[in-house]
Amino acid sequence: MKNNKGFTLIETVMSIVLLGIIIASILPLIGNSVVTIIESGIRDQAVTTATNFTEMIHQEVILKKNEIPEEDWEDFKNKTVYFKKDKIDIEYKNSFNFNTTPNNNKLLFSKEKTDGGYRLKVVFFYNKGEEQIELNSFVSFKRG
Repeated sequence: MKNNKGFTLIETVMSIVLLGIIIASILPLIGNSVVTIIESGIRDQAVTTATNFTEMIHQEVILKKNEIPEEDWEDFKNKTVYFKKDKIDIEYKNSFNFNTTPNNNKLLFSKEKTDGGYRLKVVFFYNKGEEQIELNSFVSFKRG
């Protein structure tokens, strides 16, 4: 009587085939997850860029404690904002209607004066203008 311990060649091949099928079905899920994580990170950076610029405007309005003259709004174009180590072009618009889709990274902003402050709209186009982040906020120049 023989004592056969171990696996036959057929059992080993079947195990390898089954393992290959399982791995092949999981790999696309892992690949999609990695892509989603990278895209989320880029979007998070874009939101941070737009938020930082919005905060610059808020600080300026709060420091002045009053209305900002129209010509001073143009000066915000000279502020420095970065996205992924690249300096971003900034453009001031006179209305909230942005009928443009740039082919590069660009930040557009506009304001509307109200009784107690300004409504702000900041739109940041990123990924060569293919995607955008829009932030709407209000900053009061009347305190107390």
